[in-house]
Amino acid sequence: ISLNDITLENDVVIRLGLLDGREYTNLTAYHYAIDNREYDDLLQDGDLIRSMSIPSEVIRSNSLPIFVTYDEYFDRTISYMVDSLELELDFEKVYNSREVLRRNTRGIQVALNEMLPIKLNGEVQDSLRWFFRKHPMTEQEGFFTRLDVTDLEVGEVHDLVAFYVPVYRDRTDTSGVAWIPFWKE
Repeated sequence: ISLNDITLENDVVIRLGLLDGREYTNLTAYHYAIDNREYDDLLQDGDLIRSMSIPSEVIRSNSLPIFVTYDEYFDRTISYMVDSLELELDFEKVYNSREVLRRNTRGIQVALNEMLPIKLNGEVQDSLRWFFRKHPMTEQEGFFTRLDVTDLEVGEVHDLVAFYVPVYRDRTDTSGVAWIPFWKE
């Protein structure tokens, strides 16, 4: 049985590649193509991560590292959130107060969790601990976190989805960053 054997009311035609004449019809979901640039072990020399990556399509541990590239369009949202949370972020200043550093650290974590919600199998993962880092293979700047995947079913495909939620002057929107399927062993 193929997707074309399933009767659907609305046919969707998607062309993959400009020179490819094949048509894929009756696709029931918009997440169906895997991008190798979303798996660190499949990156080729010179490849850049499109928006998010995980180590491999098969996860063999109970921890799932996630890297989200830092795009310039995040700046406006981060700036708005820093102002609304009343954080003290002056990059020219050296902070001598532990309280300011703690408040800033908590505030940045709140801002990043609101700006970059992560869903695992449809459930939002709350209170992630984000870190700024350069990706070890591509040298791209971005944000890094880990998810506990201990309780995930082995052998099943799992869906990791990241969103970017731009917030500016009390206007909130949502746009997808990436969808990455993976299997747990």
